[in-house]
Amino acid sequence: MTLLEATRKRIDELCKINNMNINQLAIASGINPSTIRSILKCVDNIIALPTINVVKF
Repeated sequence: MTLLEATRKRIDELCKINNMNINQLAIASGINPSTIRSILKCVDNIIALPTINVVKF
């Protein structure tokens, strides 16, 4: 599993655990919703380390 795949999986898990949609998760995390959408849609194959640190909550 790549880092990108693991991050996508974690985003999905966080949405389910917290009963949130992508926008709500992004706002709660302090991340721009378009950043999370880009990760999920594989627009970029590169994820910045600060983004990973916020998503892991």
